[in-house]
Amino acid sequence: MRRTALVLVLAVAAMLGLVAPASAGAPPRGLYECTISGAFFGDLKILKDGKYERNDEIGKFTFKGRKLSFNTGGFKGFKGRWYMATGSGPDTPEIALRNPLDDFEDIYCGK
Repeated sequence: MRRTALVLVLAVAAMLGLVAPASAGAPPRGLYECTISGAFFGDLKILKDGKYERNDEIGKFTFKGRKLSFNTGGFKGFKGRWYMATGSGPDTPEIALRNPLDDFEDIYCGK
């Protein structure tokens, strides 16, 4: 009975936004269009189990909360984060990447 009550309390807290998003996990699966300085930079497809596809090459990434590290594949060495972008329409997931050459966040991939 106590376990059920705890689960119920946590579920209600999550719905009300009272639980911290640190355990957010991987970005939502799907196709993202990437840009750098507003110019098209190709596509990024987030797959299941910490995998992604870029330029017909499958790679792996790890995540902690909303922070990302690309370990193999086309974005090997890149680090980034994902978040829900707000705008005039519904919120959409977006991935921001730092170029490993200069550690500058300048690649944005939106779903």
